Amino acid sequence: MAKMPMKQIRIVALRAERKKLLEKLQQLGVMEILSEEKSARGFERIDTSGSERVFERNVETANEALKILDKVAPEKKGLLDSFSGRREIELGELSFCAENRTHLMKLCSKIIELYKQCEENDAEAVRLMANIAQLEPWQKLDVPFSFEGTDKTRVFIGSLPAAYQSQTLYDAISERCPDTAFEFEIISSSSSMTCVFVMTHTSNAEQMMKALRSLGFAKPMGANRSLPKDKIERLRSRLNSLPEENKALEDEIASLAEHRQEIESVSDYFRIRADKYKVIGEIDHSKHAVVIKGYVTEQDAERLEKALTDTCTCVVEFSDVNPDEAPVKFSNNAFVSPVESIVEMYAMPNATDIDPTPVMAFFFYFFFGMMFSDAGYGLLMVIATTWALKKFKPEKSMEQSMKLFRNCGIFTMLWGFIYASFFGDILNTVIKSIAGRQIDIPFITKPIIDPVNDSTLLMIISIAFGLIQILVGLGAKFYVLWRQGERFAAIFDCGSWMLLLTGVAVLASGLVLGETFIYIGAGISILSALALVLTQGRSKKGIVMKFFSGIASLYDSTGYISDLMSYTRLLALGLTTAIMGNVFNVLSLQFSGSVWTVIPMILVFIIGHAVNFGLNVLGSYVHSIRLQYVEMFGKFYEGGGKKFEPFELKSKYTRIREENKQ
Repeated sequence: MAKMPMKQIRIVALRAERKKLLEKLQQLGVMEILSEEKSARGFERIDTSGSERVFERNVETANEALKILDKVAPEKKGLLDSFSGRREIELGELSFCAENRTHLMKLCSKIIELYKQCEENDAEAVRLMANIAQLEPWQKLDVPFSFEGTDKTRVFIGSLPAAYQSQTLYDAISERCPDTAFEFEIISSSSSMTCVFVMTHTSNAEQMMKALRSLGFAKPMGANRSLPKDKIERLRSRLNSLPEENKALEDEIASLAEHRQEIESVSDYFRIRADKYKVIGEIDHSKHAVVIKGYVTEQDAERLEKALTDTCTCVVEFSDVNPDEAPVKFSNNAFVSPVESIVEMYAMPNATDIDPTPVMAFFFYFFFGMMFSDAGYGLLMVIATTWALKKFKPEKSMEQSMKLFRNCGIFTMLWGFIYASFFGDILNTVIKSIAGRQIDIPFITKPIIDPVNDSTLLMIISIAFGLIQILVGLGAKFYVLWRQGERFAAIFDCGSWMLLLTGVAVLASGLVLGETFIYIGAGISILSALALVLTQGRSKKGIVMKFFSGIASLYDSTGYISDLMSYTRLLALGLTTAIMGNVFNVLSLQFSGSVWTVIPMILVFIIGHAVNFGLNVLGSYVHSIRLQYVEMFGKFYEGGGKKFEPFELKSKYTRIREENKQ
């Protein structure tokens, strides 16, 4: 249960067998390729960026086609299908994609082109509606916009940016052309625009134009050679035909949905090829050989060497790693490994860190259960996650998450029995209503600790468990320092604080257990405080500075007090879960007493407890993580390491069956 020992590996193979070698490495997925900035003397790097871009463009094309299929012809999936993860395929299906990649990419391009035509039709529909909206005020005009008059008359067709009646328009024009004869017609009028037809003698055309311009006259756009109503009719006919065209295009796209899985596979095929060519550009080449460097775990080293030598002509060399540069991979048992993701969210351990997962796993589950603390909710978590693990074949990350919450559910059940909480106090209520009196059944109706009535005791227990976790964290730091040979620091920087905290705890317990514990606790506290005063200023110069720095170090005790107070959230969230559950039980029982109110009673019970479950499972998860990150990790864990990322078959839509990777 620790970080897996790593080996550095160097592979020298014939350049002619580079393809077989890399495909085998990618298939095995146990080696991380080391990319160095410069190639070794006598070797060179090949520029594969062009090939990478081609493959990446193909991936983008396939993904775009899949997005279109998801919009036009979405795949029918059940509510729980997301737990199944990616579709499993045989390794040979990638070979099929290689043989048919040209045909499949043409299918993708066809889907994209058909969808683009749909989008162009949608854009055309918007333009058509805008044109129709511009022409609608001119429907009553019985001449085209291009009509300018006869031999002796001049016609002005356009709009004015204001609302006019016949008289007000006549007055406005006459005021600007007092001696000019003219005729006009208002085609349409609105609050912001008036469409007009104005006719005058040719000799007055220039004067009339100036008058109209002063009123904001503007000529209309479109339908220059046809009547507006005819143009509107043609536009509407085209607009009405577009939905049918789009329907035909979408039907054609939907007919190609039967190739969805093939497109998914070809997308992953090109993704894998892009990864391979990226590695080709990172390894050293000579005229006849290639050199690949990287990392592999000690347990996979022998298997990797055998697989490579069976595949091609190569030499495989192993050497010790530089701990500061080597990546990190965890190896933990079934109880601990689900918590690895929580450590990874924080930071991977560096060269001097220990694997914190075994140290924190129990506390994470324990504190989660203490905060969620309802046996009914815990039972639901255990049943749901166990069923999902057996029913589906989830991805590795999803599988670990399910196992994490299953373990959390087990601890939630344990604390639920301690609190005698099963969907709140519903069991106690039902038994009391059947028996007509209170019946005390340990773990069922009679709690060992009542979170409501024994809140002070529960707060003390919460702080006590917090103290234990802090001491474990300091113990881990003690181990790290001792392993590094810093034994003086381990004893006095960690051991003194562990003794001081223990002494204070014994001193506090003496208030209940008697004076003997007070004296013992006081003695331990004084001795450990004295050790801190004498040793914590050792890096300072001069006896005075050493002494005062040692005294100042005691101020760190306020930080430990603050950390201990953070564990009162175990009490707070446990109370929240219990009280909210009881409240929803009371609300649901308000509907009891009649056969007609059974359904409302059940609905209130289910909805209420679903809300309580959702809110408090999230709160318990977040606060349990916080207690690990802030209160525990700060005592011994630095992080800053790099996660082991092997060169493998990385895909988005499919996953290769495990037996094909051996």
